[in-house]
Amino acid sequence: MPCFQYRDEPFAAELRHAFLEGAFGGPVTFRFSDIREVRPKTVMHSRSVNGGVVIDMACHIFDLMRWITGTEPVRLYAAGHVFGRGKPRLSEIDDLAVDEASIELTMAGGHQLQMYLNWGMPEGFPAASPDYCMLGPALVMQYRPGAPAAVEIRGGPETRTLSLPPGVGTAVRIDRMMRAIHGEADPDITGEDALVALKLSHAALESIESGEAVELAGINAASDR
Repeated sequence: MPCFQYRDEPFAAELRHAFLEGAFGGPVTFRFSDIREVRPKTVMHSRSVNGGVVIDMACHIFDLMRWITGTEPVRLYAAGHVFGRGKPRLSEIDDLAVDEASIELTMAGGHQLQMYLNWGMPEGFPAASPDYCMLGPALVMQYRPGAPAAVEIRGGPETRTLSLPPGVGTAVRIDRMMRAIHGEADPDITGEDALVALKLSHAALESIESGEAVELAGINAASDR
């Protein structure tokens, strides 16, 4: 079973609930950014081993966008660089992967995903906590990590803050997998979901390489059955 554990985080459930309730008032834009130092697990920067942040992290956000909106990808454009080149920690990696990327994904229904990933900053760089924000014509919801974590909700002149329970990490995924093994529940995330996310990551790398947008007709879970 794929470990798309971000689906299980309380903030993701709140975004999905608001979307399904129609609270955003129209097509949504989901903005995500993640900026960190070059990773201590250096194989994350190897093109031939891990594939870099576009494979390692972007797949999770692609999956979140599909799960929250229930829609499929239409078109993708990306641009990126290798920021880790020359960093001491990565001196033994001879096939550095793209570690900085801007990705724009259009979904059916006009929904948009705007993602910025950067795992190539100098060693010791203070991580900018992943930032999640979804907005539509009627509402903005932004995740504020910390202790306690919260979602800020703005639909007018006032801001409402919703406190969230602690994150659950991968515990829910492990429990769900064990229940599936014992025949107590069906897998709720399928290999087909993972394949779509991986195809989107590869499409992003293709767009970075070519400088052109990638049309995504046929890239959805149903086409892989």
